[in-house]
Amino acid sequence: MIPIKLSIQGLYSYQDLQEIDFQRLTGSSVFGIFGKVGSGKTSLLEAISFALYGETERLNSRDNRQYNMMNLKSKHLLIDFEFQAGPDQHIYKFIYEAKRHPKKHHEIGPGERRMFIRQENDWHPIGNEKEDISVLSKQILGLDYENFKRTIIIPQNQFREFLELSPTERTKMMNQLFKLDQYDLAGRVSKLSKANDDQLAELRGLLSPLEAVTPEAIAHAEANIASSHDAVRAKELEIEQLEPTERQLLHAQTQSQTLATVQRELAGLQTQEKIYSQLRQTIALYETCRLVFQSDLVTLRKLTDKQTGLAEAKSRTAKQLALADGQLLGLQSVYEAAKKAYEGRGQLQQQIDELETVQYIRTIQESVELQTRNRQQLAIRIGRQILAVDGYKTERQKHQKLIDSLPGQSSQLERLYQAEKWFAIYKPLKKQADELQKQLTEHDSIVEQIKQQKDKALAGFPEEWADFTLKTLPAQIDDALEQLKAIRKDREKVYQQAFVKQELVHFTDSLTDGTPCPLCGSEHHPAKHAATQGKSDADLIKQEVLKSENALNKVNQRIDDTTALRLLIEGMTKDLRVPWIIVSV
Repeated sequence: MIPIKLSIQGLYSYQDLQEIDFQRLTGSSVFGIFGKVGSGKTSLLEAISFALYGETERLNSRDNRQYNMMNLKSKHLLIDFEFQAGPDQHIYKFIYEAKRHPKKHHEIGPGERRMFIRQENDWHPIGNEKEDISVLSKQILGLDYENFKRTIIIPQNQFREFLELSPTERTKMMNQLFKLDQYDLAGRVSKLSKANDDQLAELRGLLSPLEAVTPEAIAHAEANIASSHDAVRAKELEIEQLEPTERQLLHAQTQSQTLATVQRELAGLQTQEKIYSQLRQTIALYETCRLVFQSDLVTLRKLTDKQTGLAEAKSRTAKQLALADGQLLGLQSVYEAAKKAYEGRGQLQQQIDELETVQYIRTIQESVELQTRNRQQLAIRIGRQILAVDGYKTERQKHQKLIDSLPGQSSQLERLYQAEKWFAIYKPLKKQADELQKQLTEHDSIVEQIKQQKDKALAGFPEEWADFTLKTLPAQIDDALEQLKAIRKDREKVYQQAFVKQELVHFTDSLTDGTPCPLCGSEHHPAKHAATQGKSDADLIKQEVLKSENALNKVNQRIDDTTALRLLIEGMTKDLRVPWIIVSV
């Protein structure tokens, strides 16, 4: 075997792809692999043995070999080995690949082997994955793994074992290496001699019965054969003469058997003559009855078919009725659940309204507090600016008096300089004071507008609500909403009762004799509901329903108006949250 190229990746310490070109090394006939302990020399030899035989010296299949061979930082193990071997010096390529599980680091997937031979400048696959790789390598190299390990790749610290082999093992290895078994003829000669002896004994056994055969015995046997032939010819002539008589006797025997059979059939038919005559009479009677009752039979068949169809329809109707009963029970349960949910909608709406009210009150309180703080800050800043302006006015008067008391002592240029300095200080302060005053005026205007909107919105509500502030008014609105919702609940209950009475009146009025009841199916109605006793009672019930409906609508309208008032107050609060720009001094 002559190595050509070895590519490894993810094997022991070789994390990245490494390629070794042996052609440059084998050009000198002899080469060596040198390096420090642990540098990976043995890893190269084990890669070659694992690619060829699927075996390594340091690890076996029970040591989780694939996991221990693969570099811990690698996810892919690759061994690609090209070599030249065989009597025809063909070039082969053995490839082994394995991948690490993407989620389980300690699990390595089943490896994949591919074997190729180079023919006509192209790689052609040989063998298959299921075939034992060591068998294929032994056929190509002429060595099994044990002798390959001893001669081609001697593991570390085992050279002494190679030198101390027993004579039998050493002879076996040398025969396999140099094909000396073709010159060992003792076994084959012994086997051929034994086969010749067996064949000679068989022939002697076949010839032993022929020892008593002589020419006189042969002549006597030939005379017996001739006399036997003459006797056979005489018998044949006799047989030819007797054959016509035999044919006549056989024909007579056949006719006799046929006659006996016909006589037996005749006797049997004669015994059945009465039966056939009775059958003939019965058939004639059947034909007569069929002609007479044919129309009745057709009618009977139709009635029977109709009866069968009605029975099937009855069965289907019974099944549909049972299915309808089951659906009715299910719909009743759904109706009860929907009714309970409908009755509890008021409580859910009340909780939603209470949460909105709490949020609205908190928003208004925060807005009022913010506006109050802004107003206080504005007032403080305006007070400071007024004091500063007054101070500047006082200094101006002092400066003016000083200028007036010292005529001629200072030049016109100095007075202009002092005037310019005073105006440079006065103008920014005046501008800030005007802006603060404008902001305070706008704030007061907005507060006044909100008060007017509040008074306008409270029109139609209790008069005492006008005395409440935006901070305390939501609590009163919540109390009023709770009272209105309680009233609405009572009104809804009264309306439901009146509506049920009205529906009962309509239902009982629609019942007439001869018409089945939608509930029980009866066509007679001897005892109707008491509500149908007089027309005046029905009118009273109708008036009660209308009255309850009107009262319920009024309560709902009042609740809507109160809710709208809350939304309006929320809008006022948003207006109070407008940020004011305060100019710092």
